[in-house]
Amino acid sequence: MKKWVVFLLGLVTGSVLTVLSLFVISKTITPTETVTEENADHVPGLNLFDEPGDEFSAPSFKVMQVLANNVALAYSGENNYGSISYYGTLVMLVGDENSHFYDDQIVKVKSSQVARHIGTYQYETKMEMQKTVPVIKIFNKQ
Repeated sequence: MKKWVVFLLGLVTGSVLTVLSLFVISKTITPTETVTEENADHVPGLNLFDEPGDEFSAPSFKVMQVLANNVALAYSGENNYGSISYYGTLVMLVGDENSHFYDDQIVKVKSSQVARHIGTYQYETKMEMQKTVPVIKIFNKQ
């Protein structure tokens, strides 16, 4: 009879500790924010131009790593003999407030849109190398 009581107390104690641990972990993880022009200066290494710059000619981009809801590092696509390969320039792709990127997503530039260079992003790799990549945003043509 005592074995069942010890078993039940152990089960209840383990369950309570698991729930409390998960609660503490969820509170320590900060949610991913959306980057806007107003809070872009709070992103280390991000320098935006006053006005959009030159057109960036790429038919599409492949997301490599998501940095925030609407910001990702992506490789530009290049046309190679009728197919697109994603070994082009690494860029920081910025979407609007409604954009949500995910890893390996293909973001196509439609014929009614244009990708423009809007700034630069500097970061340090895990191997402690400084990298600078162009910041690209897709706009509707006017």
